Amino acid sequence: MMWLLLFGLTAAVILLPMVPAWMEWRRPSDVVPLFIDNDDAQDPPFLARSFESRLGTALAMGKTHLGRSPIMTFPPCGAWPLNDSEHEAAISQRVWNVVGDAELPAGISFLAEVAAQSSLQSAAGGIYRALWAGLRLQLAPRSVVLRWAHAPQVTVGAGCQLAGRVTADNRIDIAAQTTFTLLHAPMVCFVVPQCARVAPAMDMPLTLRSGLPPPVVWNEVACRGVCNESLKVGRHNAWRGDLIVAGDLWLGESCTVDGSLKSAGLLTLEAGCKVSGSIVSVGLIQMAADCMAGGSVISETAIVLGPGCIIGTPERPCTVAAPRIEVASGVIVHGTLWAGEHGRCLSADVATPPPTLFPTLRAAVPAQKATA
Repeated sequence: MMWLLLFGLTAAVILLPMVPAWMEWRRPSDVVPLFIDNDDAQDPPFLARSFESRLGTALAMGKTHLGRSPIMTFPPCGAWPLNDSEHEAAISQRVWNVVGDAELPAGISFLAEVAAQSSLQSAAGGIYRALWAGLRLQLAPRSVVLRWAHAPQVTVGAGCQLAGRVTADNRIDIAAQTTFTLLHAPMVCFVVPQCARVAPAMDMPLTLRSGLPPPVVWNEVACRGVCNESLKVGRHNAWRGDLIVAGDLWLGESCTVDGSLKSAGLLTLEAGCKVSGSIVSVGLIQMAADCMAGGSVISETAIVLGPGCIIGTPERPCTVAAPRIEVASGVIVHGTLWAGEHGRCLSADVATPPPTLFPTLRAAVPAQKATA
C-alpha cells in the first residue's frame, strides 16, 4: 500500500501543474488577440505626442503626478534641482518639465520622461528613458535612449545607442557609429551634417525602352517583366516597367528603372543606379554609392546603403525596413528607417561599406546566366 501512496503523490506532483493548461486547451478562454494600438504602429511619433498631451493635461489640472511618477517643474536657472536620493543613486525617476532651455546633468540616468519647452541638451554617455523638446533636441556623444525621443529637429552625436524610436517633425542628423532601431522624419541625414542638399529630381531619360530581352518574359499590357532565374543587367541600361526576378538580381552602373524591382535572392545596385519605384527582396539589398530610390526599400534579410544614396523625396516619404540596416555617410532618407534587429551608421571615412554587420550574407556576383 505504501508504494501505491508514493506513486499517487508523485503523479499528483507531476500532473497537477498541467491541469490549467489542459483546461485551457479543452475550453480556450484567451481567444482574443493581443491589442495593438494602430496609432502607435502606424505613427512613429505617437508616443511623444501622447506624452505631450498627457503632460499638458496634468499641468493644466494642477496634478502633481503623471501616472505614478511625480512631476517636477522648474525654470532652467542654477544647478539641476536633484534631491539627495537622486544624487546618491545617480538615478532620477521623476518626470521633469523644464520651462525653457535645459542641459541635462552628467552622471545621472533619467528613467522617466524629461521635457523642455525650448531646447534640450543631453550629457555625454547619459542614459534616458524618453526625451521631448519643443524646439531642438541634441543628443551628446554616447547617449542612450531607451524608449523614445522627439523634437522638431534632432541632432544625434557619435556613438549614441538609440534602442527606442527617435522622431522629428523636420529633420534628424545622425553622426557616425550610432546604432538605431527606428528613425522617422521628413529628412533623416547620416554623418554629413551639412547634407541639407535637396535630392535631385529623378528624371527618366528620353531613351527609356519598355522591357528587357530574354530570358525576361515581358508583359506589355501590365508593363512588367518576369525572370525565372538569376539576372545580370549591364551598365547604363534603362527601361520602363517593373521587374520581378526569381533568383539574384544585379544592376550595373548607372542603370535607370522607371518602375519597381523585386528579387527572391541577393539584389545589388551598382553606383549611380536610379529606381523610380520600390525595391523589395527576400535577400540582402546592396546599394552602392549615389543610388536613388523613389519608393520604399524593404528586405527580409538586410540592407546596405552606400555613400550618398537617397531614398524617397520630400513629397513622397518612404520606408527603409529590414532586420539589419547599415548606412554610410551622406545618405538621406525621407521617411522612416526601421531596423527590426540592428541598425548602424558607419564612419564618414568608409568609402564603400561592406555588410560588416553581417559578413556571412555577402555573396559573390549572382550567377550570370543572362546579361541584358
